[in-house]
Formats: sequence, C-alpha cells, structure tokens
Amino acid sequence: MLGEEDLGKTLSALKTTYTIVDFTNLARFEQLGGKGCATGVRPRDEPHKGLFVFKGMDFRTFLAHTDDEDGGDGTIRYLIRCWQHADKLLLRIPPHPNIMPPPTTFVTIRFGNNPPVVCGSLQPFYPGGDVSERLRESKRKGERLPLDLKAHWCANMAAAIAHVHRIAHTYHMDIKPGNFIIDRNSDLVLCDWEQSDAPPTTLAPEADGTWDVAVVGGDGGEAGGENSEDSKKDNPAPSDQAVSRPRLVYTKYQGLPRRNAEEEVGDASWHKWNVFPIWNAECPLALELAEVFSLGRSMWMLLRQPAIAARRDGGGTLLGEGVGGLPV
Repeated sequence: MLGEEDLGKTLSALKTTYTIVDFTNLARFEQLGGKGCATGVRPRDEPHKGLFVFKGMDFRTFLAHTDDEDGGDGTIRYLIRCWQHADKLLLRIPPHPNIMPPPTTFVTIRFGNNPPVVCGSLQPFYPGGDVSERLRESKRKGERLPLDLKAHWCANMAAAIAHVHRIAHTYHMDIKPGNFIIDRNSDLVLCDWEQSDAPPTTLAPEADGTWDVAVVGGDGGEAGGENSEDSKKDNPAPSDQAVSRPRLVYTKYQGLPRRNAEEEVGDASWHKWNVFPIWNAECPLALELAEVFSLGRSMWMLLRQPAIAARRDGGGTLLGEGVGGLPV
C-alpha cells in the first residue's frame, strides 16, 4: 500500500535537506501508545545519536490490522493517511517551543527491486513521559505535584493552544493531558497531530457532532455553520444598536443522519460528523472556544488531580474516565 501512488511517497517527493534512514537500521526498544504505530527506536549503526519515536506504518502494525474482519485494508490506509497528515501539518505550523517540531528525518522501506518508499518519520523521544503518566505516578506514590510546576504547565498548555489558533490558524482536536509530553527542562510539548479523533473526557459538548453554529452580530449579518439558514430563522439577530460584537448561536441538528468522517474512526456522534474542519473554515471562533473548553478540562485534571470514576450525565456525556479522572 505504501507503494500506491495515492498513498505512497517516494524519495523524490522529499526535500534534499531531509535525513533519510532505512527502516532496517532502526532497533525497537519500546512500544508506545497512540493511534497506529508509535515506537521508541534507536539507530543501529549510530546509537550515539540517542533515542527517537518512529511514527508511521511498520510490519507489526500492518499485521495487527491486515486480518481484521471489518476491513483491515481500510484501517491500514486510514492509519497511513493519519501519520502523513500529521507530518504535513507540523511542517506548516510556525515553530513554537510548546509544540512538537516538524519531522526532518524520514524512514524508508524497500519492497523487492522497487524504489524505496517513505513508511514514516522520526520524532524526538521525551523520556519525561506525558502529563497523564506523571499524574498517575504521583497518585500511586500518594503525592501531589508542586503547585508551581502545575502553574508552569498550565501556562505551557495555554501558550501552545494560543499559537495553534492565533498564529497557525489551525486546530489540534485531541487536547488532553496525555498529549502534553514533558521535555528535559520540564516544559510541555503538544504532540499527536493527526486531527482524526477527539477524546470524550475533554471534548466540548457543543463539538460532539450534534450541534451546528452560526455567527450573529458584529456587522449585523450572519456567517458560518452548516445550518445557518435555519439558525437565522430561529434566532433572529438583535438590532444594530444592541450588537457590540459577534455572538455564536448553536442549534441542535434535526436532519437526516450525516457523516463526513471515515468509518475507521468510530461510531460516536463526533466520529460520524466531525465539526472541527468545518468550523475551522466557516467559524474559527467556535472552534477556538471548543478547544479552550478542552484546554480547561485538561488544566482541571492537572490542578485538582481528581480521583473520579467514569460516569455519565443525564444526556450520556462522559464526565470522567480512567485512573484519576484522566483519559485513557
């Protein structure tokens, strides 16, 4: 599949400034979490270069999905598109100390006598783990993280999300403690840029795929939202005198079932109708506010270090999950 024209990437597609590493030259030392393949590796012939994280499609990941009864090929293609999308996105985002740097080392694999194709990339390995792991560790030890460290991490989180929306004009979608990794200076770095799924524990309620949004006010008009015409009828704009700034009007979607996401993502409401790319194009303010909610939930988990069992409210919204109320 990596050799297919619509999915594969040959060396000619890469910049000459990139470093190229053959997959057979990587020694695996740890299997990491996350979607698809995230593996801790070290170069066999240059171990002094240290440790890296390989993200892409390796043989282990291929075998894990190739025999799936529900369409293994579809899952594999989906995973390939995910890491390719993440690499391309990171290459577009302006650099920031609290955001994963773009890949500059790509991994290739050769099938028979065919030209080598790119099967993944190498990212920095952060031995400090992530915020979720650190909270679990402190809970196991019966300790609480120092308040000044929590404040520092909250500032790092906010700086990363502000850069994503105000400078890069994009979104992350998967904001949670487990996606903030800790570098050697105890600073946080936002990772996992596939933009393919959202965690139920931090997802904003209005972004669950069952709501449409429109912007009302400001210039007296309305823009954005998949259901803006209906919203305009049900929520008329106030008089020009009353309008000082735009406001968001959310309406519950009542139409036929809809889907704009790949089936391999899942069957939750936000899997079927992913509002993130739509709002990013049509209503960036709504998208930014939704991610601010996710940011706030992540900060709450960090500051409170709660011990909350998984439970749902009356509407079925997941409020807490996993050890210490953290997303799994």
